Amino acid sequence: MYEVNAFAVSLGVYIFTHPEIVAEYVGEIKRARKFLKEELSKDGFSIIPGFANFALINIGEKKKAVQIVKGLFNEKIIIKGGFGEICMEPYIRVGLGTLEQMKIFLYKFRKVLVDISEEATHL
Repeated sequence: MYEVNAFAVSLGVYIFTHPEIVAEYVGEIKRARKFLKEELSKDGFSIIPGFANFALINIGEKKKAVQIVKGLFNEKIIIKGGFGEICMEPYIRVGLGTLEQMKIFLYKFRKVLVDISEEATHL
């Protein structure tokens, strides 16, 4: 457990008394998920349907998922992937953010895919 400071408590109280802030944020996350799903489908990837604040993207295989995690880390984006559970092996887990943040993620994701592809052709 972590201690919560006075600022965090004050912010929490403020948000509880202003539910429109939460509703606006949830709407933004829904728009970001829809955008990401549509764009990734153009590239042949799919997102598992869900209602969480993250997306599970099917990459196809664990090895490629691990390469993407490492490549995005080098691009200053931290995601999860390369899971040990067999049913999760082909997936990466991406936290959802604003539409603008998802556009940045998508740009860097596509860049990493190109980098991975170029590495494979040079072997």
